[in-house]
Amino acid sequence: MDNLQETKEILSRALFLPAESINADDKLLELNGMDSLAFETIVVELEDATGKDINAAEAVGTETVADLAKLLEKLRAG
Repeated sequence: MDNLQETKEILSRALFLPAESINADDKLLELNGMDSLAFETIVVELEDATGKDINAAEAVGTETVADLAKLLEKLRAG
């Protein structure tokens, strides 16, 4: 599974949305169900997927689904 698809799956689970309804250019704050608790759930899932802690500033700096997928890729590479 590529990083974008895995990110969509994580978002799908956290927001109770079908993964196929989530697009790379979707703004995270505009996704139905996104709030601070859902975002924290997403961060924890990303940490679990990579085994690494996520810098809060980096996570908050993501605007789109694609940005979040790039963060996942960066964590895996580093």
